[in-house]
Amino acid sequence: HEIPQLYHVLKGEMSLVGPRPEDPEFVEMMRADYRTILQVKPGVTGYSQIAFAEESNILDPEDPVNHYIVRLFPQKLALDKMYATERSLLLNLRILFWTAAAVILRRAVAVHRDTGKMNLRSR
Repeated sequence: HEIPQLYHVLKGEMSLVGPRPEDPEFVEMMRADYRTILQVKPGVTGYSQIAFAEESNILDPEDPVNHYIVRLFPQKLALDKMYATERSLLLNLRILFWTAAAVILRRAVAVHRDTGKMNLRSR
């Protein structure tokens, strides 16, 4: 599922790092907050992808959509907004490093919700 996205990166439609595109209905719910986020090219990886790599395991199986809207969506929105306002080459390199660490080491990476600081999640 990442291969088509890499094609979009090569075409210049996406970046390696940036907010992952969100469902348009959810974007409408928070249109004002998304003004900042939508100014940034969407990416394959970013704070939200690292922090919520196990999203499907986190969601309440009884009501996944409502659980997403109430609990996960606000956190992802805040992380994507933080990235959009603080993005830099150094930040992109840090996000790529931690993405690679998560994939290679197969360990969860924690993303601090206020600072964006990343480290391996303690078990």
